[in-house]
Amino acid sequence: MELIINNKRKYSFYWYYIHPMTNSLIDVMPQYINPHMSTALIKAQTIILIKGKNKTNNEQQNKELANIILNKIEELYNQSLLHENELIWIKQNNNRLTNWLWFLIINNRNALTLFHKYINTSKYEHYTNSIGSDFFDYFSFNKKAYSTKEKNNLILQFFDLSSMNRNDKISLINKLRDIWDEIISIDNFKWVISKDDSIYEWAINYFIEYNIKNSNNITDITNISFENNFDKLVLLIDTWDAHVDTKKLFIQSIKKSYAQKKFRDKQVGKKQCSFNLSEKSIQQLSLLSDLQGVPKNHILESLINNKILELGVKQ
Repeated sequence: MELIINNKRKYSFYWYYIHPMTNSLIDVMPQYINPHMSTALIKAQTIILIKGKNKTNNEQQNKELANIILNKIEELYNQSLLHENELIWIKQNNNRLTNWLWFLIINNRNALTLFHKYINTSKYEHYTNSIGSDFFDYFSFNKKAYSTKEKNNLILQFFDLSSMNRNDKISLINKLRDIWDEIISIDNFKWVISKDDSIYEWAINYFIEYNIKNSNNITDITNISFENNFDKLVLLIDTWDAHVDTKKLFIQSIKKSYAQKKFRDKQVGKKQCSFNLSEKSIQQLSLLSDLQGVPKNHILESLINNKILELGVKQ
């Protein structure tokens, strides 16, 4: 076989496969430079790993074993690699999608399990090679990724390196897209976006208490790390195994409770006052409120504060 590594994705595919196929720990992948140098590096690395495994100096035997391994990788590469345009949906810069896909991968560990779950329960039933292996263990990848960027890179590797054939990968991605479209149709969560992280903690606790009260199961996401509580809240709802109508009712409920919470929070430090004003003063107060675009109580507070300052009263 005349091996030619002419792009970074192919280089990565070979690099990650030669290590588990030679029972070797995966080294940090050197940077892809050009077809000639990268092809030579892959060949040399394969022979080095075979030597380390077999403890032999028989060069001809090592080359033959290397060719067998590289031929197997080439076969996997040709039958399984997706085109760049078929990964566009996965590559979009979307934290919500990344965390949802990460949840699926972490809990299923290989593309075959996802295929069985969503596409075909009988195909590949007796397939025993790496397609059924734990993705993270087989390629020594980090299953505790924290950043969204690292998760997204590993998701792409998941679809790139799986040896499931290309057409089935496309079917799986299309099915996941259909599921995702239904998930995001429920809500976009813009209403809860805040600079105050305690809002997300409140919403997470509300979600948990709501489900306990209604005897609903909550998805276990304790094995997933998040950069912020907003992402955690959204994934809890996105992965919640509930009917669409149930989710929509929950969203209505939490939005109502959130509006009430915001109102209560604004009342902190305030007390209701009961006193009489002349009709003229009431009209003037309304006029000032309209002209300045602020509530009536703000007008009164401003007038009182200014008078206190004018009189030099210490508080």
